[in-house]
Amino acid sequence: MPGLTLSSDIIVGFPGETGADFEATLDLIRRVRFDSLFTFAYSARKGTRAADMEDQIPNETKKARLAALMEAQQVISFEKNKALEGTVQRVLVMGRDGLLEGRTEGGKPCYFEGDDALIGSFVPVKITTGKSFVLYGELQ
Repeated sequence: MPGLTLSSDIIVGFPGETGADFEATLDLIRRVRFDSLFTFAYSARKGTRAADMEDQIPNETKKARLAALMEAQQVISFEKNKALEGTVQRVLVMGRDGLLEGRTEGGKPCYFEGDDALIGSFVPVKITTGKSFVLYGELQ
């Protein structure tokens, strides 16, 4: 489906997660190639069932799994954003942080030069540079 953007939230290190479970998650990420991924290491919350479950995952293991997940996603996001270079994206201008900042229709952060009067409107932006987590472009 052209123009489809996929994102997901993933928690690593939930009690009972095995190495094989984690590898399956990593494989899924590499196959699906999400545009963005919100990743977290599980942390116990007092009073919840999960906090009292057996097979709690050591913090070092959770940190390592989170780092591996983030590294895999960074490569995917970079490749996807790099592929947008030269395309014109419809961007909702949301404010200014040095440059105008907005979001593409797929939710990707995009920065470009322009007038503050554009804030709150949709504008066409030609993508000049795709980074892992942001796009830079020129107002068309």
